[in-house]
Amino acid sequence: MVDELTPSGGLKMIPESDLLAVKKGLTADLEKKDSDLQEALKKADENYQTLLNERASTEAVKTELEGLRQGKTKADELQTQLDALKQQGEQASNRVLELHRRLLVQEFGISKEVVDGKDQHGLTSLEEALRIVGPKRGSGIDRGSNLGSTDDGLSSREKIAQGLAKKFPNQ
Repeated sequence: MVDELTPSGGLKMIPESDLLAVKKGLTADLEKKDSDLQEALKKADENYQTLLNERASTEAVKTELEGLRQGKTKADELQTQLDALKQQGEQASNRVLELHRRLLVQEFGISKEVVDGKDQHGLTSLEEALRIVGPKRGSGIDRGSNLGSTDDGLSSREKIAQGLAKKFPNQ
């Protein structure tokens, strides 16, 4: 029992059972508040974990986005290089076509108008046909035959060899 002062100045006695009942009530309140606090902490911890996961996801997305930006920059550079290479390829192709045209004009003695405007396939077909038919007479091409020469029985090669022998007799 606990002694307590009354307003009249005397001591009042409180039974121990009342004190135990108050203690029990306060303990229940404390346990409820502790349980509420633990539940609130658990929810706060869940929210904190969610926040950490979202931050990690955001960082991962930022990292991936930076990688994609670098990839796009690299792709743009490669596209520029590809365009330059395509242009060089077109120039080289045009140069090959022009050389093929010149070759046909010079080798077979045909007019330039015949080969102008033809693509590679057309030039190849024309060249095959001309090889079957052979060069024009008097084209000046040494084919090992006696085309366009005087009738002395010498081939063009033999004539060239004789001319060089006359010019350089010591060799």
